[in-house]
Formats: sequence, C-alpha cells, structure tokens
Amino acid sequence: MTAQEQLIAADEATVTLSVTGNVSARSVSPVIKVTAAPEDSDFLTTKNNLSEIADGGGEAQVESRW
Repeated sequence: MTAQEQLIAADEATVTLSVTGNVSARSVSPVIKVTAAPEDSDFLTTKNNLSEIADGGGEAQVESRW
C-alpha cells in the first residue's frame, strides 16, 4: 500500500494496520476504527409510508415533495 492508495471497509470494524518505513525501517501499528458514514439528510427518507401519502390525497403528495 502506498501513500496514494485507499483502504476501503465494507462494514464497521476495528483494524490494526502495520506500517514500516522503507528508509527508516521504523514501524508503527495504529488501531483504526471504521464506523458507518453519517446519513445524508438532504434527501427525503420514507419508511414504507408511500401508501399513507397516496391515501392523504393531492395535498399530502405535494407536501411530501418539500
């Protein structure tokens, strides 16, 4: 792994990454905790309530878009 590469995690975990310098031969083993990214709140999220919006009529459908 070079300085330009990325470590990508598929799930939350704790990982110990061992790194040794090419020139200095110094080693370090940091513990890295990977957590889930925060959800983006700029988008409308619904939890199976689309039928409730439809049942509410045209006004509810217009309100759900804002």
